[in-house]
Amino acid sequence: MLWLLLAGLAAFFLWTQRGALRLPPVPPRGAAIATLSVFAMLAARSGRLTIAATLGLVALGLMAYWRFEAERTPRAASSAPPPSSKMSVAEAYTVLELSQGASPEEIKQAHRRLMKLAHPDAGGSNHGAARLNAAKDLLLGRG
Repeated sequence: MLWLLLAGLAAFFLWTQRGALRLPPVPPRGAAIATLSVFAMLAARSGRLTIAATLGLVALGLMAYWRFEAERTPRAASSAPPPSSKMSVAEAYTVLELSQGASPEEIKQAHRRLMKLAHPDAGGSNHGAARLNAAKDLLLGRG
């Protein structure tokens, strides 16, 4: 019982002081799994293995269900319009931050460097990544 009280006090302190401690926000699902895991460990520590096993299985079941739900639900496509196919050569050089007459190797390096920043998986947008691809394809003669 003392462990439960200490865990509750620690959770209350972290919840009330999270701004002062500059802790990142915890998603509700992560908080639920962490809470179930802590209670399972406390139950195991106090000798209530049946309760500990039940809480552990509930946590695992929730994680499996949420993963299945995430894989089953398709991600929303970006509503950004596709880049214009009428991009000029000068605009392509500007998009890739290059000067006129850059070599194919410089174009590839600039594309790779900017794509690391503009890729949707790195926090960029689909529209920005598509513009970079269109500019590279135009300058390399593929578009």
